[in-house]
Amino acid sequence: MVIGPPSSARPAISLTRSTACAAGAPLAMAELAGRLRSALFTPGTEAARLRKAVTAGADVCIFDLEDSVPLQRAAEARQTVSQALHELHGRGQIWVRVHPSSSSQMPEDLAALPLSRVDAVMLPKVGGAQDVADCRTAILAAKGPPGLPLVPIIESAAGVLNATDIAGSAEVLC
Repeated sequence: MVIGPPSSARPAISLTRSTACAAGAPLAMAELAGRLRSALFTPGTEAARLRKAVTAGADVCIFDLEDSVPLQRAAEARQTVSQALHELHGRGQIWVRVHPSSSSQMPEDLAALPLSRVDAVMLPKVGGAQDVADCRTAILAAKGPPGLPLVPIIESAAGVLNATDIAGSAEVLC
């Protein structure tokens, strides 16, 4: 669902990291908020919907490997998203939501993707900075770019209590 004016009325969005983020500091929400107004989540199992998502006018398309994909279809979703990333690279901001760091699925998600074609990795259920560090380790193990931005999703009281540490992690968009 896209909220706001039709895509033809929207100026082009550029989600490049600031020089502060390049130095390891997080991109401030105020800096990001002026540029990111809509996000479209699309199940990783639906190839046609992934292709259509990039034409929908959302500021960012999030290809989902987590909540919208039944566990028994995880391998299929990884393959479908990988193919879509090869096909759709450069046609807009594309993030991928992977499984949480606490899941054995997260490294498998990252290893299956062409991470150089992903604009950011969305990490759910982040409870502390260690979750971000574990994801960063998995990205590097999967031969992903060292500066690939992470978008942590805080879904617990522990995450709220540790929000400052999470936001202070390297390459985090918050």
